[in-house]
Amino acid sequence: NDDIFRIAIAGGEPQQLTSDPSDDFAPDPSPDGKAFAFHSWRSGSRDIFVQQLDGSGVTQVTHTPRQEALVSWSPDGSALAYSELTDAGGAWVVRRDASGRWGTPVRRWPTGSAPRWSPDSRWLVMPSGVNGGDLEVIGADSGAPRLLLDHTARGLPIAETADWAPNGLIYFE
Repeated sequence: NDDIFRIAIAGGEPQQLTSDPSDDFAPDPSPDGKAFAFHSWRSGSRDIFVQQLDGSGVTQVTHTPRQEALVSWSPDGSALAYSELTDAGGAWVVRRDASGRWGTPVRRWPTGSAPRWSPDSRWLVMPSGVNGGDLEVIGADSGAPRLLLDHTARGLPIAETADWAPNGLIYFE
């Protein structure tokens, strides 16, 4: 089955971080380097989990049949954004309170996949839109999506991934 590993940039032996009999996918390290988020089939549905790197435990963040995946930590470490891989699609945000407990996820986007955080943790960018493959940005906690790029109007291929540079520019393919 698929598990999650890490390896030092200098090389050496990979360290296996997960060993559950269910598949674990797409890790994203926390900004403080103490944990990583990932999606897994452990609960019988694709859900989001967070595991501490010191081995102190795994926390199941989502508990739904929606097929959550492609998780991304906010740069300030206070929240996770992730995709829903059902026909409805969309992006969700879940925040962590001061005690470390994860709250109720909030759907922020009706379509698209793989939301990514702005450097200041205030915005999300994601390929989405009615044309499929447009590029939109939305506030992490409020506001409507704003179309940045209609790929059909500019004769571009569909946007499949997007991410922020530290200076706030958005790169996409």
